[in-house]
Amino acid sequence: MAVNLEQLKVFFPEQLCLGFGEQEREQAEAMAAQFSDPAESDRAFLNSLCLQVMTPSIEDIFELKSGALKSVEISAKHTEIWQSLNGVAINLPQGRLVLIPTDELDTEEFGVQQAWLDQPNLAGDIYLAVQVSPEEGWLRVWGFTSQQNLKRLGVYTFNYGGYRIDRSDLWVSLESLPAIWDLIKPKVHVLSKLDFSAIWQPFKELIATCNLQPAIEIRQNRFQHHWGRKIDELISLNAHPLTLTIGFQEETPQQYAVQIFVSSGNEQIYLPEDIELVLLADGEVIDQAKSRKADNWIQVAFKGRVKEEFQVKIQRAEAQIIETFTI
Repeated sequence: MAVNLEQLKVFFPEQLCLGFGEQEREQAEAMAAQFSDPAESDRAFLNSLCLQVMTPSIEDIFELKSGALKSVEISAKHTEIWQSLNGVAINLPQGRLVLIPTDELDTEEFGVQQAWLDQPNLAGDIYLAVQVSPEEGWLRVWGFTSQQNLKRLGVYTFNYGGYRIDRSDLWVSLESLPAIWDLIKPKVHVLSKLDFSAIWQPFKELIATCNLQPAIEIRQNRFQHHWGRKIDELISLNAHPLTLTIGFQEETPQQYAVQIFVSSGNEQIYLPEDIELVLLADGEVIDQAKSRKADNWIQVAFKGRVKEEFQVKIQRAEAQIIETFTI
């Protein structure tokens, strides 16, 4: 049975339900026409339509100026993504929002392809489940969740190539999205103020706690400051936990040199060959390293300006740790 927009709002009063007209539909059809493959064309249509219709509401929800997200346009990057993936991402001051539209009637489960969670240049913070009815001219956001919840509560399905999470595990009202985002946002470690959470220790304390060998310390000696933490939740090697350490020092009043290590903490113990260390800023990869045979440490490095935010991601298979820093 066909449902119009007014009926939809009555059925789902807590959900965001939006209408669209022929102009939005025609623009989406023009985008779809650029793809010869039917599956790619369908993805382009749904995603471009979703982006057009959702952008003003996202500005309202996050109290942005009208037109602030005008720069979020269909780009070559989007069209490349739609050749294999469904979804569209918007970078906000709070982080990265990923919209996953579908025209399917079944909304019992929300599915997100693995690349949207595990590829550093794609991964988001919050994922919106969007149902679109091109014929009736409406869309509704029927739930949203975080990257952490998708991996914690979702079920990975090999045939689908991603995670599926039950509708009951989603948040519903988009009015609560900014507040929930603030609650789930990871602790930001401020380097220039030496502001670190309790799991981090000054590097000399970490050496004593983890019984690290002196050779590990030598690689950090050129830095004015260096901190570290164990990352036991990822992997432990022969009773020696992996350690994540970050060294940094002021080069000018506005610029810092930063270097990040993942180490076994023992020159005689090698890392597995599948540890990845990725350095990101604004969702883009700045530097990355992957352990090889007979590596007992890997590193990434960059120079950044004061107040610049970046993330460090350590991953092994499905397990990962992400730490956020501000210079």
